Amino acid sequence: HPGRWYPRGEGHRVFRSQIECEGCGLVECIERQMECIKRISANEVLDACREVLRGKAESLKTQSENTQNLKHGKHLVDVV
Repeated sequence: HPGRWYPRGEGHRVFRSQIECEGCGLVECIERQMECIKRISANEVLDACREVLRGKAESLKTQSENTQNLKHGKHLVDVV
């Protein structure tokens, strides 16, 4: 079932391709020889990896800036 085994939380990407036999429940793909996986391009995976890494880098930068501000006695205030 699509979505049943997806990872939870941030930093994950799920790759799927629409195919008629999706959700067949077989442990091993005999009929279509893993066509669903072969339809996912290396560029799709690479782009998703870059996106995740950009998000991680941005998060680390923000954490570092917040730590530096606290070390120098600056208070962080959320603006709504």
